[in-house]
Amino acid sequence: MVYAEGEEIMRSRPFATILKDFPLLPYYCDLCWEKYQESSDLYPNKRLLRCKSCKNSYYCNKDCQKEAWNSFHKKECKYLGKSTDYWSKSIENRFVLRVLSRVRNGGDTAKETLPDGRIVQFHDLQSNIPEVKADKELYTVFKKVQKVLTEMMKEKCPSEEDLMELYGKIVVNCHQPYIDDKASYLGIFLNGSKVDHSCEPNAFWELDEKNTMVFKTTKEIHGGFDDIRISYLTGSNLRLSKKERHVMLRQRFLFECTCNKCLNDNGDQEKSKPECMDMPTIGVAS
Repeated sequence: MVYAEGEEIMRSRPFATILKDFPLLPYYCDLCWEKYQESSDLYPNKRLLRCKSCKNSYYCNKDCQKEAWNSFHKKECKYLGKSTDYWSKSIENRFVLRVLSRVRNGGDTAKETLPDGRIVQFHDLQSNIPEVKADKELYTVFKKVQKVLTEMMKEKCPSEEDLMELYGKIVVNCHQPYIDDKASYLGIFLNGSKVDHSCEPNAFWELDEKNTMVFKTTKEIHGGFDDIRISYLTGSNLRLSKKERHVMLRQRFLFECTCNKCLNDNGDQEKSKPECMDMPTIGVAS
């Protein structure tokens, strides 16, 4: 198979998303991420709708509110209503509860199809549990999340083994798309999670107006879907030495890169100052 340069490879809809910054919740729809607009002649009555029960979720219209309820919010609403601001300010707490709610509300049967015909479901995602447990910071955060969810959900909280599996999938597979220059959200995308990294990527992804990941090639590719590679690092970080790239990838994604650039790299020198990565850091103790 041949992919032409600039060709669209596939699309991936968000499986579960959550706004990263807690103070910005009242200003963005919790489903489509439309931003609140001050009432004016151009935007009359554009105030977001607030969930009357939990008072933690906001929506741009009743359609988004209904879709969110049917997708995940009915499972998380009562727990969000019980939570304190201190609990809710933890992105790990909120995202684990969101993904758990999505899975328990039909998300366990949700699926996407890769270009080669393979079906991807949430249970197919990698969790890298041994690596997560071996990482002191990640495991410390996991135990904090487990403690608060157990106190909140009682007997409905997953077992430690099941919760660790879910937490690992979040750590390894989440993306951090930006809504605008002020806000970003964390997201799990089923198909998006199946594209591997290379320090010499031949593809990239961008979001369309419906928050769907659109993957496109940057060069002509002779091969199948497994030959598609994106970068998990920013362009500037790709210019760092192999050692520095490997430290960043190991800390954030828990793997050792073995792409051609890394295998043929005999110790290049640092060429730029490290910047933030394209994907988020999950598991930073707070």
